[in-house]
Amino acid sequence: MKRLNQIWSQEQAGKNSELDAASDRYELAYQMQSAAPEAVDFPRSEATRKLDAMDEEDTRAFARLLAGAR
Repeated sequence: MKRLNQIWSQEQAGKNSELDAASDRYELAYQMQSAAPEAVDFPRSEATRKLDAMDEEDTRAFARLLAGAR
């Protein structure tokens, strides 16, 4: 898709810069969304698990839900 956009963009050079800018924004948004899981995936130390109450029976399910853990 990116390559087709580049070809089309070259053919339309100067004709529709607003559309080119929108296409660039969508491409950047896709790249950012694709990288997001890696950016926020960090190991939890034992101290962090305790602070987040992930090991306590009453709060475990909710804490894991918030942390994205299964």
